[in-house]
Amino acid sequence: MFLIFDVSKDFKDGRLSCYLNNSGDDRPKFKVSDKPLDGYRHFGRLVASMKNYEV
Repeated sequence: MFLIFDVSKDFKDGRLSCYLNNSGDDRPKFKVSDKPLDGYRHFGRLVASMKNYEV
């Protein structure tokens, strides 16, 4: 699945957003959530998704 985020769109409650971890610790670099995440910076809001099937 491909997820497309728009970095110019701000957080909106209940909508999926991408969050970025710049601290360099052991936590994942990117996370997706519909709520703000402590220790992560808002990166962009989800605007589209696409399923890709290979046969």
